[in-house]
Amino acid sequence: MESPIVGDSVKFGGISWDILEVQEDKALLITSKSVGKRGYDIDDGYHVTRWSNCTLQKWLNEKFLKRFSKIERRMIIPTVVEEPLQRQAPWNPEVIVTSGPEYDSFFVLSYTEMIKYNPSFMGKDEKVWLRTGNINPFTGDMGDGMNLVVEYYSKNAESSRAFTEAFNARMKVYPAFWLSVG
Repeated sequence: MESPIVGDSVKFGGISWDILEVQEDKALLITSKSVGKRGYDIDDGYHVTRWSNCTLQKWLNEKFLKRFSKIERRMIIPTVVEEPLQRQAPWNPEVIVTSGPEYDSFFVLSYTEMIKYNPSFMGKDEKVWLRTGNINPFTGDMGDGMNLVVEYYSKNAESSRAFTEAFNARMKVYPAFWLSVG
């Protein structure tokens, strides 16, 4: 791959990707077009989920990943996309439980990343899944990392930030990943 430039598009795995960021030996890419509509968590039975447990994360990092050759997969950099969680253990409030970092080959952007990178989908009138969620959409309280609502982008939503409890709603998916370019 030639030296990547932010704003350019490249082909990788037969898909067109937009370059969002370039660091020394890697580039952050996002699909130029949606790869289809999927639910965030179609197995959700309790209306409580985390990115690392949702079916969208599993689909991206298992089935979607398989569409790439072994050589291409070696160029995909597994990335920590969630901060380790620290919370009180339900069996003993004095015990702090920390989950390890989650590594993903592919992910969808968080709200903060969407604002930072301004991907092409922001100019379109469509609902797009984001990775972030909240216990309380008004205060932004993440509680113990379990989401009762999850964010999605919608150009027509007030300030483009919207929440839903319908984890199985089918919204567009724009995968992102870090590609080794060194």
